Amino acid sequence: LEGDMVAMGLERNETRDNSPDDVANASSMASLEGSVAFSSMRDLESDLIAKNGTTSLSAIDWESSEHMEDDDELSDTSSLRDFDAADLAPSNAGREMSAFGEDGLVEAPFPIVPPYDPESALQPDSSPGLPTADVHAVRNGGTSNGSNGTGVQAFVTDTVVDATGVAVVMPEEEEEKLEQKRFTQLLILGFVCFAIVLVAVAVPVGLTLGKDDGEESTEFPSISPSKSPSIEPTSSDLLDAITFLVDGDYSDPAVFDNRKSPQYQAAEWLTTDDKQYDFRNPQDQERWLQRYRMATFYFALDGDSWHMCSRSERGDTPQNIGCDNDELQWLGPGDECKWLSSSCNDDGHIDRLQFLFQEDLFGMVGSLPEEFFQLTALTELHIIDDGIRGTISESFSSLTNLRILWLEGHSLTGTLPEDFLQNATNLSRLVLHENQLEGTIPKSIFHPGLEKLSLHGNFFLNGTLPSQIGLSVSLEELNLTNTQVGGQIPEEIFALEKLEELDLSRCSFNGTLPPDISRLTSLKDFSINNNMFRGAFPAGLDVLTNLRTVSIYSNDLTGSLPEEICSRVDSGALRLFSDCGKVICSCCNTTCNAG
Repeated sequence: LEGDMVAMGLERNETRDNSPDDVANASSMASLEGSVAFSSMRDLESDLIAKNGTTSLSAIDWESSEHMEDDDELSDTSSLRDFDAADLAPSNAGREMSAFGEDGLVEAPFPIVPPYDPESALQPDSSPGLPTADVHAVRNGGTSNGSNGTGVQAFVTDTVVDATGVAVVMPEEEEEKLEQKRFTQLLILGFVCFAIVLVAVAVPVGLTLGKDDGEESTEFPSISPSKSPSIEPTSSDLLDAITFLVDGDYSDPAVFDNRKSPQYQAAEWLTTDDKQYDFRNPQDQERWLQRYRMATFYFALDGDSWHMCSRSERGDTPQNIGCDNDELQWLGPGDECKWLSSSCNDDGHIDRLQFLFQEDLFGMVGSLPEEFFQLTALTELHIIDDGIRGTISESFSSLTNLRILWLEGHSLTGTLPEDFLQNATNLSRLVLHENQLEGTIPKSIFHPGLEKLSLHGNFFLNGTLPSQIGLSVSLEELNLTNTQVGGQIPEEIFALEKLEELDLSRCSFNGTLPPDISRLTSLKDFSINNNMFRGAFPAGLDVLTNLRTVSIYSNDLTGSLPEEICSRVDSGALRLFSDCGKVICSCCNTTCNAG
């Protein structure tokens, strides 16, 4: 056994004859694994009597032990008799005991566990009516008297393993401390669990409320987004509708994370207020989707704030003049083909949206949603002087039937995509003036049927005029004024026989004017003022009999103008704006620095 093994000895009382009943009860002894412990001195006495084949302790021949020696540390009234292992070996095979002998510790018939606290000793039982046996604590190879009498020497430990070797017996004070410690640990654990649950509930609620308070969601989908929106819809029909839209790739799943998104509001309107068509019915799906796209357009441009025919306002009021019936009201019960400013083709598909209310702005604010570009039958989108913002989406390329794109006087930003309207081969009018576009003019917009191209007022538009402009043989109007487009005028432009208006004023063009300008026989308005043109004024301008306006000031042009020009100026058929002192003509004094 590891550690010091401590001997337990017995003393005989010299003054009285002790019987088994005279031995006081001792406290339990601690035991190592596989050892034997006695819960009382009575048990120890019984065990010794049984092993020596006697009837009492007094019958044991204490003096016969060859190893018993007086201990100097014992009191004068007691003498320590130590057991010799040989004396008890025949009847205690397999047991071990350490006792004090001449050579120090000797083997004993049973193991004794060292005390937990050597300073503590077993006190004698003072129960009334019973004789007491002295108890001595052994420490450091010797003993110390527990009382003035003689009796039993033993170690006592605070923590004892019971006779079964299973349960741990400890003082009540220690048990109370242990129970108190366990209670404190459980209390702390309870508080920690409560805090975790509180945080788990509070964080999602806070994020949801913060998202609802904002105008737009800033939350972006994860790298591998799920097709299920994270916000739980308020009805099963709405959930089914969103699932239908997501699974069919009609809308991005992320847009439904925000209850204020145009897509969420449109789906909610269709499943709670409208219900004219059922997306579950294959025969209704096409019409249901068209109403969904129109509703998304409505909510994306703040339809509830429109001045005319919004769903929140009806009747013959200053804000809703001409919207006195449900058929014209947006998101009303009527056919979406009859909503104000919209119309459908013979197949029932939306083909025109014309918001032409320059006198009284319609009140649109927002960006065109991606779902809008799924109205592939659209041939005309005409919205003037309102608050559409955002960039020109690449999704415009899906509008292959588009003939007129007129978005004048908005807040559109960014560059025009390189393949902008490349597949819209029937495009005839492209008007994007008075916005905030930048970058260069894409080559993809020049189709043979293009008649009008107006990009003026986009000051940050730059680069050169592509030579592909020569492909637009039907071009009648080209207006790039107040942009930074420059360089030399491409020669291909002079082959456009149908060109009536050429306005390149306040740009960054330079170089000379070729005589080929005389080929523009349909030209009515010619404005190149505030550029960097130089050289002689070209001959042949007098043959352009359809001219009504010529503006050439603020350049470095020199030379003489034909007299035919002045004759037309004098007759009022032509308005001329030129530089005095640079260009010589008989009518120049009346037209210098004009305009």
